[in-house]
Amino acid sequence: MLKHKLKFLLIFILIVSVSCQKENVDEEIQELPANALSTLKYLTENLGYDESDFEVNLDSQEFINGDFGISFKLSDNINKSGTANGIQAKNQWIGQPVYYSNSKSIYYYMESDFPQNYRTPFAWAAWHWTAVSTNISIRRTYTKSQADVVLSTFDDSTTGAYARAGGPTGDGNVGTYLNINIAKNHTSSSSADKMVLMLHELGHTLGFHHSDVTTGNHIVGTNNATYHTNNNCGSIMRSSVYTCGWTLSATAQWTVDDGKAIDWAY
Repeated sequence: MLKHKLKFLLIFILIVSVSCQKENVDEEIQELPANALSTLKYLTENLGYDESDFEVNLDSQEFINGDFGISFKLSDNINKSGTANGIQAKNQWIGQPVYYSNSKSIYYYMESDFPQNYRTPFAWAAWHWTAVSTNISIRRTYTKSQADVVLSTFDDSTTGAYARAGGPTGDGNVGTYLNINIAKNHTSSSSADKMVLMLHELGHTLGFHHSDVTTGNHIVGTNNATYHTNNNCGSIMRSSVYTCGWTLSATAQWTVDDGKAIDWAY
């Protein structure tokens, strides 16, 4: 009888604990600014995310999902822009529309803290994205005010992400940052590993979500999330990326699904 009572008590405590956590989450959400609530609604109702998929970063004004961030302003910007003024309607399939006029002229700026051992891998990653589509051109600028994407670092030992990038902001522009997590050990990975990570993060700045999750919108013609969960080399946008034959060279290793996704969006 005592064991049954203790078991019941533990279950009761667990239920109360989960309930309190849910209330705390709800309270946190309700305290968000209006543009954040609008974007959260867009992410959950249009792209299939759950509120629990995100961490809220009030400093950067964005929702964080592992290795990419989504601006609070996303929904408001999309509502203002719609599909007019040159935004390609098909880009909405990846969640965040980008003007082709902007993706054809992307400039990146390296802050002084951007790790030296990532600079060449990033340059190759930018080269490969530029080579894969006439609607994508990524070049370096030494003038920060001219930059579309700023490369820097962050320090977070609580996340599994080795890097993080911002997704498009919904106003036709690509994501505005790509940061390396200096809390992680980057010394054991090869230059090719680093380049693949940079290819992946640049994919986020261009609007692509993870290929092995059911959130976001499925791109027509590509395999489903289960396929990408079971195939490490199925796409550069798999949430855990593998080198899969990529090297620091002009030889690309885009997969069939990568090609279909890039053709669809860009």
